[in-house]
Amino acid sequence: MRRTYQYDRNEAPAGPITVFDGGSYAGDALIKFFPENDKRFIAYGEDLSVTGSITANTTQETLSVKVAQGVMTITRRNTLTRKYTFKNTAAEPRKVIVEHPIQSGSELALPAKYDERTDSLYRFTISVPANGETVFEVKEQTPSYETVRLSQLRLETIVYYSSNHNIPEKIQSALQKAIEFKKAADNAQTALTELETKRTEKISEQDRIRKNLQAAGNETQQGREYLRRMFEVDTEIDSLNTQIAAARKNVQDSKTLYDQYISGLTLE
Repeated sequence: MRRTYQYDRNEAPAGPITVFDGGSYAGDALIKFFPENDKRFIAYGEDLSVTGSITANTTQETLSVKVAQGVMTITRRNTLTRKYTFKNTAAEPRKVIVEHPIQSGSELALPAKYDERTDSLYRFTISVPANGETVFEVKEQTPSYETVRLSQLRLETIVYYSSNHNIPEKIQSALQKAIEFKKAADNAQTALTELETKRTEKISEQDRIRKNLQAAGNETQQGREYLRRMFEVDTEIDSLNTQIAAARKNVQDSKTLYDQYISGLTLE
């Protein structure tokens, strides 16, 4: 662990210094120029009796979920926790200064106070007992916001939110009803796509028959068979056109119902 000395600008000019601890030589340091009446921590040696380690983890908490006119806003709080563990093997207690880097946009949640703060870090002074250990915990909390336009979500994403335990029950219930509307709209679109695919296949088949008919001639047995099949395919295409028109209306109607339901959702 590095040994430091808090140097006051009024004490001495810049340059090399020698530090004594309890009347004994402790180390040397070099002081640079800095503004008058300012303070700096100057490292002058190593304290081999004190060792330290850091662990960190982040947790997330959902604070609120609101839906207004089909837009869901989720407010969360992210908590970054750093634990500083110090061990002292010396026969005397040690004072340790922790310089904790500030997380951008965060607020200090633990401890309640700090000794000093700069633009980039907090300073905390803690005591480590003789032949003992101290664990010091720092928590910083940062808000985060997620905005979700429900009408633009895929079905599986709506299902995810409807079963998420962080979402309030009344909003989950509303989303489960939205799933029914969404499934109806998706199924209608699938049915329309299948009909359009069939029609494309029939048109391709009709083109092949026409080419074969031209090659065989209308008067041959094979040609008459091609002609008969041509009429059948024409009838099938006409039927598909009617079904496609109805399917397109069904798609439009089901999407309208879904959009109207979603845009009308306002819940807290």
